[in-house]
Amino acid sequence: VTALFMNRMGRDRNSISADLLCGGDPGRVCSIGCGLSDRHRGGQSVYKVTFENGASVGYKPKDLSIDRAFNALIDWMAADGAPASAGTVKVSPRGGYGWVEWVAHAPCTDEEEARRFFHRSGAMLCLIRMLQGNDFHFENVVARGQVPVPIDLETITHPRIKEVEPELESESAFFKTMYQLGDSVASVGYLPNYIPVPGGGAAKVGGLDDYDELDAAQHVDAPANAGEGFNPNLPSLNGRPLSVMHYEADLLAGYREMFAYIDRNGARIAAAGGPLDMFENCLIRPVLRATRLYAMIQHRSLARRAVVDGAAWSAEFDMLARISAAADGQDPMLTLCHYERKAMAVFDIPFYQASTSSRDLICGDGEVITDFFEAPCLDTVRTRFKNVPKDALPRDEVLIERSLRKGDQP
Repeated sequence: VTALFMNRMGRDRNSISADLLCGGDPGRVCSIGCGLSDRHRGGQSVYKVTFENGASVGYKPKDLSIDRAFNALIDWMAADGAPASAGTVKVSPRGGYGWVEWVAHAPCTDEEEARRFFHRSGAMLCLIRMLQGNDFHFENVVARGQVPVPIDLETITHPRIKEVEPELESESAFFKTMYQLGDSVASVGYLPNYIPVPGGGAAKVGGLDDYDELDAAQHVDAPANAGEGFNPNLPSLNGRPLSVMHYEADLLAGYREMFAYIDRNGARIAAAGGPLDMFENCLIRPVLRATRLYAMIQHRSLARRAVVDGAAWSAEFDMLARISAAADGQDPMLTLCHYERKAMAVFDIPFYQASTSSRDLICGDGEVITDFFEAPCLDTVRTRFKNVPKDALPRDEVLIERSLRKGDQP
């Protein structure tokens, strides 16, 4: 893995300079940070490269065509007069991997910039919701002054697994509720939210959460700068992070303005020749199970009772199969358990990909599960932009307001 990174670094140096560093010579490499993300596909992960002149770039061992498509959409909408929303990150896709601008946190200069950050955050939240994106938690967004910058776009659009018909009438309400939440602003992951942690506690995880050192320590992959006195996902002013709870009106105003813009212009955006064409055949990463679940199983496999007993060690990795089999054989994830077990046994986090234009799922070992999803996610997004559901805005407003109330609880 390290040799592959070094070879690519040497081969792509001129392209990195041209695409990400304005063509100048950044000097020699001064430092390399490794292991800055989950391990996937044989231990591959994100690297940070810093040069003599202080500039830094990131190496990502995955296809970055979706990043380029999102940048093109943001540029198109800006030229079209859309409300200001997400910032973009310079990318240099190289086919199966690529290089990105390293985005650093920057403070706001005054209160007006702080308000603009949350207004843009509301607009970005709406746009990602309409694109059917998810997983925009606190590790995946950086506040660069007044601009929220999503730094990991692999889930900017996400296909839906085929619905399972509940066998019991008592289960139908639960499945219906979960489906509706999956088709709402709550699914984006950017609003304040909690996840359960071992011991009966809870940790903040939302992209707008003001997590603290204790919260960060509860996560499998806390940011490298967690605990340094600021939250990279939130704006700061005069040396202190700002809470979304004090800017609810700005957040909602940005959401409503972007919703109105898409309602008026969605058909043009989704039409042939429009900016969504750039999303055709891009690879995205479906998140099918929570990373913390995989990590918990791997952690349990290192307990003494598992390490000294091969049968106990093996049984830990069968947990997901047992969970899926308990659903009367209807759980679509049951077909993936063999791959998940194989990946976790070498301490990789299982990694999946899908084309925006296909129903198929691609496992990290290359196996393809055909017709795994309801529909190609780009088809679903085009339909949503052309026919914006009129009842979506009031429902989403309620969810936003309730998320902020929840996030304000101690």
